[in-house]
Amino acid sequence: MKQANIDQMLAVLEQQSQAGKPWVVYEKYKLPEHPSELSFFDSATAAAAFCEANQWVRDPEDGSYNEGCYHFHTAANLQAEYQYLSGEPPKLLISPDVLWRHLLDNNIHPHNLFDERSAIIKLAYGRTEVMSKPITFIPNQVSSQYHIVQHSHQSAGLIYELGHGTKVLYSNSDYASAVGEFFSLGERLPPDQKGYSINLNFIIQYKDLPLILDMEGHPANNCGLTLGYVNNRNGQVAFELVCDHHRPIITNLQFFTRYDPEQSRLIHLDDRLTEISPGSTLLSVSEHYYHSRIDNKLIDQVLYNSQKYHLRSSHENPGMAGPDGEQRMDTGLKP
Repeated sequence: MKQANIDQMLAVLEQQSQAGKPWVVYEKYKLPEHPSELSFFDSATAAAAFCEANQWVRDPEDGSYNEGCYHFHTAANLQAEYQYLSGEPPKLLISPDVLWRHLLDNNIHPHNLFDERSAIIKLAYGRTEVMSKPITFIPNQVSSQYHIVQHSHQSAGLIYELGHGTKVLYSNSDYASAVGEFFSLGERLPPDQKGYSINLNFIIQYKDLPLILDMEGHPANNCGLTLGYVNNRNGQVAFELVCDHHRPIITNLQFFTRYDPEQSRLIHLDDRLTEISPGSTLLSVSEHYYHSRIDNKLIDQVLYNSQKYHLRSSHENPGMAGPDGEQRMDTGLKP
């Protein structure tokens, strides 16, 4: 890529970040060379919604659908990639092993359990990563509303993601009234037809959180919980309650994390990159389409020094509280 293109991309990323749009979306995995290939958003939720809506893109000429490959990043992560192309190699800001032990001691782990070591190394290089922390709570103690959501699906052949629709039919803060209406509406649910189906979801929405639904009408970003559903197949109405909202549940909250070398600490962030304390809100970030680029050679270089960086999988550390029989070391990181 020409230096002029790199400079232009860096300038646009900085400009949009300063304008309150620190999230950037583009298609495919090759670094874009022109600003027209980028879309900017003020939140990770909005960026993920764009990616979701464009999973399949219709060809205006023949009407066929092509699979979209959109993903989103923080503008800062992407800026680091262009700076790397410009001849500024990223610096390892802190020992990955120190970061790892600090996270384990605070019961936090990378969201992607299949790529934990890579995520820790990216953090050590200054990238923003998705982290996760388990919490236990009782749903009805944090409930705001109960909703009955209709989900319809017009089949589009082999492409399941197309043809979905959702609609909130009923809302009430009283559980007894809501569950009664759920069974009443469910009994009148029309049967599925060839290529078209309808089902109802009975969900709880948590206090002080926006209601965000996925394409199937279930609560997204941990804004609530599906308690039950009903469908009508071949004229047989079938109800199923899948969760007791009076019993404690364990859920993993997702949030973004980056290491701040000036403050010598990890900073945890919400979907607008505002600092939070993990567990202070039940709302999780949209991580499904999130991608934090980094040159694989840098990761391999650190992993090669495996005797120096004793990165352990969380599966090797039950409970995420440090290895059995070992004292936790003082990482030097501020809480």
